[in-house]
Amino acid sequence: MLRVIRVIALGIVRRPSDGALLVEQGRDPSDGRVFQRPLGGAVEFRESSARTVEREFMEEMRLSLRTTGIVGVIENVFRFEGEEAHEIVFLHAGKFADPSVYKLDSLPRFDGVDASILWRPPNTSDPMLVPQGIDRYLTT
Repeated sequence: MLRVIRVIALGIVRRPSDGALLVEQGRDPSDGRVFQRPLGGAVEFRESSARTVEREFMEEMRLSLRTTGIVGVIENVFRFEGEEAHEIVFLHAGKFADPSVYKLDSLPRFDGVDASILWRPPNTSDPMLVPQGIDRYLTT
């Protein structure tokens, strides 16, 4: 098996009214653990990490997001589906072009992934938020 380090970019989007964080909720099929993670995906060749976040939001939710700055970088080594994985994660703050999106309790998903998109209230510890260490970059 070829082992590679993935480079990904995630969008840190906070709801102005209460500071909730936009996340997708998934489950590791190997052990059933539920987790939440900001939305985003793999950086493509010759694509900036900021552009990755904007593209992923459009692909996943068909919503325009404007990144407003990088908030941090995390090296993430973890297990998923019973396998070890390694990522370099760029975290970008972002704002929706349409402010009415912040009023929705959950958001639609159009990319075929079986994971819901919802607002995670501040100071929530369950389910776990990934990548590990992201908490230090979140301010309410």
